[in-house]
Amino acid sequence: MSEKSSRKKEYAIFVAVVLSMAGIGGFLLVDNLHGSLIGYTIYNDTGQNLDITVYIDGKQKGGVDNVRPGDYIYYYYKVYRFSVFEDRKIVEVKAVYTGSLLGGVREKSEWITVSNGGKYSVSIRLYL
Repeated sequence: MSEKSSRKKEYAIFVAVVLSMAGIGGFLLVDNLHGSLIGYTIYNDTGQNLDITVYIDGKQKGGVDNVRPGDYIYYYYKVYRFSVFEDRKIVEVKAVYTGSLLGGVREKSEWITVSNGGKYSVSIRLYL
């Protein structure tokens, strides 16, 4: 094999590797930018202090201990990311709460459909 054809093969391999890396990097960038903004407000209407933890699709996204009766926790906006191959998804926003009079852990959920680039707000009221 001549030195010229050997260099052409090396150049072709180099170009293929660079283009592959650029494609992977571009895909990861697009995948990272694919998402929605979800805000949530959790109201304590139980008449007692509560410890509240908030989950979005099973992942803990926030929480506050000792939320007084009539108060609320408010997080506006948490970024929710989903696959670049999905244009929308049904998402669960769940509040898990405990208090001295509840006799255990309780939870309440709301379901919303989110799409790429959207802004969504969820309100959950907690009762005894």
